[in-house]
Amino acid sequence: MLNLKLNLKNTGIDQKAIMKYKEKVELDASNVNVKRDPFIIYVSGISSDDGEDTKLASKALSDVNILAVINPETKQVLLVTTPRDSYIKISNSSGVTGYDKLAHAGSYGVDKSIEALENLYGINIDYYVKINFAGSQAVIDALGGITIESEIEFTNGWEAAPVSYHFVQGANECDGEKAIAFARERKAFAAGDFQRGRNQTAVIKGIIQKATSPAILTRYSAVMDTVSDMFLTNIPSSAISDLVKLQLSNSTPWNIQTYSISGKTDEYRHLEVSNVYGASIVLPYEEDISTATKLMNKVIAGETFDVDTYLNSDN
Repeated sequence: MLNLKLNLKNTGIDQKAIMKYKEKVELDASNVNVKRDPFIIYVSGISSDDGEDTKLASKALSDVNILAVINPETKQVLLVTTPRDSYIKISNSSGVTGYDKLAHAGSYGVDKSIEALENLYGINIDYYVKINFAGSQAVIDALGGITIESEIEFTNGWEAAPVSYHFVQGANECDGEKAIAFARERKAFAAGDFQRGRNQTAVIKGIIQKATSPAILTRYSAVMDTVSDMFLTNIPSSAISDLVKLQLSNSTPWNIQTYSISGKTDEYRHLEVSNVYGASIVLPYEEDISTATKLMNKVIAGETFDVDTYLNSDN
């Protein structure tokens, strides 16, 4: 039986890092009907505690940037990850605009990260979820663990976690600590941050699959009570309740697809908003941006598809 009572004192998780996420960021949330209308959620991940001041929770570098495009009628989900070092146009809270790292937009507020991604893809983002790795670990443990499908076999290093976990190609059963090790590792891969980005979408996919399972849905109120203080979001509780009711009335599994933006690395760019010279950045491939935009619009339009099949077709 799933134990939903999470005792932070026994998890090794920094309680201060968790509790700071009680602060709410005042951003206008969409009024979409989540049982009928397609919508987009921005998932922002923070890698560290970012200080003791609770106000810093809403203004911190965003190392994980994933867009979840969801169509409740077709039950299609597309997860698009954009590299944190993407050299794109961002703005700060003073109105200064220029080319800088996507991750730096978060230091000016989650609204600035949303603005940058909306401009990059030409989309409207309805909601956001902002969480750090400690919070993610607690959420996964509250769900009773998740299954992560790994593209490749690898063992994480000490920079990703104090424990070395071995991950097989295919399904891996993970508790919170193991899942975070999977999401943080990058040095084990020739593709570095690009593979880490794909791994992070695999973790989000595992969370969605577990959260929409009957075992969790029938107890979702207890789960939400356990994890409600562990992240920032502007998703109304009524919208979450509506999605739970939708899944309980129609148990058809969600078709969860993923797509990752790649790019060319460059070490000598000027960060125009941060005013830093000679920074290492990623120049996102225009073709990838275009493909991601097309895929997102297909979900919104009510089309169902497999990403690999689409990419191997004549489009």
